[in-house]
Amino acid sequence: YASSGNGSSMHLAGELFKKQTAVLAAQRSPVLPEVPTMKELGLPIESQTWFAFMFPKGSPPEAIGKLNEAVNRLLNEPAVRTRLIGMGLEPAGGTPQMLSKHLDAEIRKWAEVVKFSGATVE
Repeated sequence: YASSGNGSSMHLAGELFKKQTAVLAAQRSPVLPEVPTMKELGLPIESQTWFAFMFPKGSPPEAIGKLNEAVNRLLNEPAVRTRLIGMGLEPAGGTPQMLSKHLDAEIRKWAEVVKFSGATVE
């Protein structure tokens, strides 16, 4: 967003918007349970930052499976879950197939945004 400078009414309006709409995920954050999602506010906007381990194409399925199993086991450890949730993260885990489906959907979604906006990398 743009404003006319620090302390201006537009700057403060942006801060108010931020305070009242901090969640772009599909569900409310356990860290901010009182803050509604954008969808709850009538705005069909959803976006989350996510992290994943990637392997080069053609990597041995056994290696992918071993890492996937270890990561899922780690994400289910109560101490790890508590720590990640406390940092505002939402541990998910899953399968390589689930990641592939998610990645395909993200590429389609953000490609539309880039095309619409004309965004370029400098």
